[in-house]
Amino acid sequence: MKRALVVAAFAAARPHESFSDTMPDLDSRLQRISGRNSFGELDINGSAYLAEGSRSGIFDWIAGDHSDLIAADLEQGIYLKSGDRSATAGAWVRRFSGPWNAAWFGMSSENQGAANVRAFKAMLALAETGRAEITFPPGRYMLNEKIEVITGFSLSVLSDNAGLVELVWSNSDGGLKITFADITKPPTIRAIDFITTSIGGGTALSVVGPQADFGFQNGPALEDIDVRGSDPSRHYWQNGISLKNVWYPYVRRVDLKGRTNVAVAATMSNGLHLHNCQAPQVRDCYFLHMERGIKATGTKVEGFNLTGGEIVGVNYGVDLDASLFNACISIHDLHINAYSCCVRLRNIGQMALHDLHLYKTPIGSTYWQAIEAINCHALRIHNILLSTTMLGSGGADGVVLNGCTYCLVHDITAEAWRGGGTMVVISGGPSEKNQVRNIAPGRLSPELKSVRVSNDVLGNNRFDDVAVASRQRFRDKDATPSVRNDLNGHWQFANALPVSVTCFTDGLDGQQITVLFASSKTTLTHNSKQILRNGSDVRPPDGAIMTFRYQSDGDLWREEQRNF
Repeated sequence: MKRALVVAAFAAARPHESFSDTMPDLDSRLQRISGRNSFGELDINGSAYLAEGSRSGIFDWIAGDHSDLIAADLEQGIYLKSGDRSATAGAWVRRFSGPWNAAWFGMSSENQGAANVRAFKAMLALAETGRAEITFPPGRYMLNEKIEVITGFSLSVLSDNAGLVELVWSNSDGGLKITFADITKPPTIRAIDFITTSIGGGTALSVVGPQADFGFQNGPALEDIDVRGSDPSRHYWQNGISLKNVWYPYVRRVDLKGRTNVAVAATMSNGLHLHNCQAPQVRDCYFLHMERGIKATGTKVEGFNLTGGEIVGVNYGVDLDASLFNACISIHDLHINAYSCCVRLRNIGQMALHDLHLYKTPIGSTYWQAIEAINCHALRIHNILLSTTMLGSGGADGVVLNGCTYCLVHDITAEAWRGGGTMVVISGGPSEKNQVRNIAPGRLSPELKSVRVSNDVLGNNRFDDVAVASRQRFRDKDATPSVRNDLNGHWQFANALPVSVTCFTDGLDGQQITVLFASSKTTLTHNSKQILRNGSDVRPPDGAIMTFRYQSDGDLWREEQRNF
C-alpha cells in the first residue's frame, strides 16, 4: 500500500504536480535546468522545469517581495532566489497544490542522520510562515537528533496508510516534540512509525499544549502510530507517547512496544503518559512489555475513556493517579495482562469498568490485584473475568476497594485461579455504602473466597447473596449502629470501653445479620425494638456470635440464635 507522511500547516497553495528527472510531456516553452544554481540564468518571463532527482518540479516566476520566504526556505524546497536579482523583486516558486514533499527539501532514505535532521528542521522553519503541508515519500529516514518545534499553527504529521514511513532515531534522546501555543490549533499525527536504535532512546512522541482552564474543540489526534525498537530484543524507547496540558486528545490504533525479552524490571517506563489532560479518548491500542501501559497524572484526568485493545506484559496496565478528585467515563472491552495490577485508580469517581479480561502475567512473584481503587467514589465495576492461571507465588486478590464509597461491584467471575485470595476486598476505614452482588468463583478455583471486609472498615456496605469471609466493624461507642440495608451482613463489635446497644438501625424487611463480639465490653439491651431470646439484657463474651433478623412490622430486630 502506498503511503506518505504529512506535516500540515493549513494554508493556501499553488497547483501541484509530481515530477522526476525525466522531462514530462508539458508545454514545450518551459525552460529546463538540471540544478537549483541555474535559476539565475533563466528568463523570468516564464516558467521552468527543474530536473534534479526527487527535487524535480515546475517553478514559476512570481514578482513581489519574497525575501522573508526565501530566507526561511533554507533548503530551497519551494522558494528560490534568481541569481543576483534582489529577493524583493520576486522569486522562483514551485508550482504545487496540496502538501509539500519532504524530498523537495533533501530528505531521503539514503541520507545519514544529520542531513535528514537539517532538512526536517528546514521544513518546520518554513512551515512557521503558515503556508505548508508536508508529505514524506515511503521510506526509512535516519535521524540523529531530537526534532523539536514550537508552533503557532496547526501542525500535522499524517499518512493514508500505516507501515511505509519510518522515522528512525539513532541517538539516545531522540523523538519528535511538538509544543503548540494556541489551544485552537492542536497537532495531528497519523500513520507514522517511530523507531529507535538505542537502549532507552528518550520519548518517541511528545505533545505539549498551553495551560488552559477550558477547551472548546477537539485536541491533538494520534492515529495509526507504531512505537518500537529497531531490534525489539535489544532496543526500546524510554517512553512511548507523552501528552501534557491538552484538552480532548484522541488516541486510536496506536501500538507501543518495549523490549521483547523483558523481565520483571521493565525496560520501557510508560507507553502512554497523560499529564493534566482533560477528557482523553483512547481506542483500540496495543501495549507490550513496559512498566505502565497507560499512566495519567496531575489535577486533570476528568473524562478519561479507554475502549478496546490489549495491554500485555506490564507491571501496571492502566494507572489513573489523580491528585484531586476527577470524574471519568469508562474502561471497557479490552484484555490486560499485568504482574502487579491491571487497573489502578486513585481519586477517581463516576466511572464504569466493564467487559474486561484481567489476569496475572507469569513474570515475577509479586502480589497481584486485578483492580485497585483508592479513595474512589461511585465506580461501577461489572462483567469482568479474572484469572491467575500463571500466578506462581505472591498471592492475589480481585477487586480491592480501599477507602471507597458508593461503588457497585457485580457479575465478576474468576476462572482457573491458582492459590488463595478473594474476589472482592473492602478495606480502609472510610469505605462505606458500597454494594457487592453476584460474585462467582468459577472453575478450578477451589481456594478462592468471594468477599472479604477488613477489620478497619467502619462504614456500612451491602452484600446481596454473597458469602462474606470477614466482617464489617461497627463504630466504637455507637449505641444505635446502622446496618445500611446489608441483606446478609457480617458485623463485628470491638468496643474498647463499655457501651450499651439499644437497637440496630436502617433495617430492611427480611434482613439478617451475623454479629461477632471481639471484646466483652458490649451490652445488648432487651426492649421493644430489640427482642432477645432470654428476655433480658445480655453481655456476650469475647468471641461470641449472635444472629438477628429484621421485622418491618413493628420496626424491630429479633434474635434468632447465639453460640454461648
